[in-house]
Amino acid sequence: MASAVMLRCGALTAEISPVGAEIRSLRYAGIGEFIWQASTDSWRRQSPVLFPIIGRYPRGLVTIGGAPLDMTPHGFAPDLEFALVEATAKTCDLELCSSPVTRASYDFDFRLSVRHELRETGLRSSFTVTNPSETQTLPFMLGGHPGFCWPLPQAGARNSHRLRFAEQEQPSTSVLSGIERARPGQRFDGQQLCPSEMDFVGKTHALIGLNSRAVTFGTEQVFVTLSYEGLGNLALWTRDEAAFLCLEPWSNMPMFVDTPTEMADLADMTLLPAGQSITFSIEIALGGTKLRAEAQN
Repeated sequence: MASAVMLRCGALTAEISPVGAEIRSLRYAGIGEFIWQASTDSWRRQSPVLFPIIGRYPRGLVTIGGAPLDMTPHGFAPDLEFALVEATAKTCDLELCSSPVTRASYDFDFRLSVRHELRETGLRSSFTVTNPSETQTLPFMLGGHPGFCWPLPQAGARNSHRLRFAEQEQPSTSVLSGIERARPGQRFDGQQLCPSEMDFVGKTHALIGLNSRAVTFGTEQVFVTLSYEGLGNLALWTRDEAAFLCLEPWSNMPMFVDTPTEMADLADMTLLPAGQSITFSIEIALGGTKLRAEAQN
């Protein structure tokens, strides 16, 4: 397995794993670590790239060419090693291409290119899906799954953290629970959520069809602003009361299925025509009064 890639820019450092093109660390000097440091007791991942599905489907109810889809939740990308195409002090480019391993469960040609770029204010990640086929449409879902420390470093108590949306959102989350239909979740004013008041036991909360293209998590002292392009849904998840909160921008929502359905025919699915590419992006920007004070030292 290839070694992790270290990126540096000003007071920031980041560590990127070739396995899953996953962000393993985002650290600000003098403040601390922002990315959850995995634990076998709660969640062993940190920031996986979700592809080519999001969520999980009962075996036999989603098919590809009539054959049952047999894939782990959130797809195979989190578990596969990406090829390191290029790395500099501030950037790294990784790539995952279709292979006999992927075709065993997903019989399509594809190329998933991931670029991580460390900037003085944070980390920008772009995800380009290419369909190299000359004839076949490529169905897929793609999502980010960054897990942030909760509480954030030097941000104060866990229950003081808030989620603030850039635009007015619907006044309730939707709860996703396993393979059941989505149902109403946490009610709020459409702009600010208190995650410590939400019930995450066995649940994922989602905001579907977002108006906002950015959400801020934390306190005035320390916060992260997560912005996203091409990803119109946001899931919120933690495992019970573990010390992390995942903010997950998704291209598509996992659909409830109770009859056999072709993957390309699912109600919410990206369909990429032959020979075309599409790019999504997620940016993590760090801020707060303590970071400003640290930058002046």
